[in-house]
Amino acid sequence: MSATIVRILPTAREAALDIDAIEALREAVGPHLCREIIEDGILHATDRLAALERALREDDWAAVARIARDLIAVPGQIGMTEVSRQARALLDVCVAHDPVALHAVAARLLRTGRDALMAAPFDADRLDDEGGRGV
Repeated sequence: MSATIVRILPTAREAALDIDAIEALREAVGPHLCREIIEDGILHATDRLAALERALREDDWAAVARIARDLIAVPGQIGMTEVSRQARALLDVCVAHDPVALHAVAARLLRTGRDALMAAPFDADRLDDEGGRGV
């Protein structure tokens, strides 16, 4: 007999959000304030991602770097840790002034950000009653 190894990959929603980070925030500040912080973070991330698209179209490297810095802190606090990681990578590209990598890294950040934003409202809606797990 041969054994079959099955690897279970996270769903897109699970990959988009760090549920443990959301739970830690919820435990630290309570469910109602956690919900407010997440909602504010979602608005912040949405605004910054739109501004990133504009800065890329205008080839404004200084704005791209500033937006990348903005996207490192807040999204990470609300469970969008992959967005923060991609924003750090974009900032590194800006510092290195690598035009070839700029659009590839920015596209990955935008895609990751959209995935996280699509997942976040669903989780935020359930924080008051159930917490972050199992959503």
